[in-house]
Amino acid sequence: MNSDEVGLAARQTSGSITLDQLSKHYPAQVAVDRIDLTIAGGEFFSLLGPSGCGKTTTLRMIAGFEEPTSGRVLIDDVDITHVGADKRPVNTVFQSYALFPHLSVSDNVGFGLRFTKSSKAETAKRVGEALELVRLGEFGKRMPHQLSGGQQQRVALARALVLRPSVLLLDEPLGALDAKLRKTLQSELVSLQRDVGITFVYVTHDQEEALTMSDRLAVMDHGVVAQLGTPREVYERPENAYVADFLGTANLIDAQANGDGSCTLAGQRIAVAESQTSTGPVRLIVRPERLRVVGSGAQSNLSGFVSRVVYVGSVTQVYVELAFGVTVQALMANDGDSVVPERGSLVQLWCPSDAVRLLAH
Repeated sequence: MNSDEVGLAARQTSGSITLDQLSKHYPAQVAVDRIDLTIAGGEFFSLLGPSGCGKTTTLRMIAGFEEPTSGRVLIDDVDITHVGADKRPVNTVFQSYALFPHLSVSDNVGFGLRFTKSSKAETAKRVGEALELVRLGEFGKRMPHQLSGGQQQRVALARALVLRPSVLLLDEPLGALDAKLRKTLQSELVSLQRDVGITFVYVTHDQEEALTMSDRLAVMDHGVVAQLGTPREVYERPENAYVADFLGTANLIDAQANGDGSCTLAGQRIAVAESQTSTGPVRLIVRPERLRVVGSGAQSNLSGFVSRVVYVGSVTQVYVELAFGVTVQALMANDGDSVVPERGSLVQLWCPSDAVRLLAH
């Protein structure tokens, strides 16, 4: 058991979710197609994919906002498929904060408690605790228009958490924020989830968010789960070209498997670490950060001419045209020591065998 699994096993088990052959069909579209998925209690789980892949529809069926065409939704092994949204141990945070502009921050957070039997003192206590969780303890008397976008999102989180759900669903909650604030709130959300210990199901199209925040994630494609696993598993061992291409940047190249633990790419032999005994056409996948531009005389297994150099701050993207018009991308760290090759120059590349993954064509 790795460290991620140990940490997950140590958390509470309440708030587990089971999706059993869950489907949602519309007259002209199959939005979700027979998903089987289990999310552990206390897990930070992400549904990742482009627009139209079915991730938000799946979230809405868990929330009770959409009725499944078939299949079941269970929370803690209790079938809630046909239970109303207001009766489920679930709360949802949307991209739009939907705060009441005429109510103070405290009144916004405590609004849902009006429909419970919570006393005034208990309400004040729980609102105060929820605001402290999102680091807005001193903002209770302010009005929504007096807050920044990030602070308003924290209020929306506090409003959801104050009801003490077993599961918190988050539908692109950071989508309306600028890039720098998004990164800050990503870290805060993970810390918050660890503090409260409840299950988070997070919908996003942003692969960096999913990689940095999740215990596990499901990459979705046209209503099905294309791959399920930890961020490291899905990124480093994609099971198909769609996942490799969507989750980060990948060199996807037609190659020929030789049946002897190697493949041939653009006339050059590449060793493969994974067991590979079949022969024939394959797709070779290697991440740009695993390709290294090396000096003459160093060990290399690919060579080509630099067709493009792109400076992007911490790294430089070097595009190298190999034989037969095949172009690959390598990344070079801007560490002050590396010499970035010029466009048109001949370079050597080293592709480690453990960086290569082969998929059936």
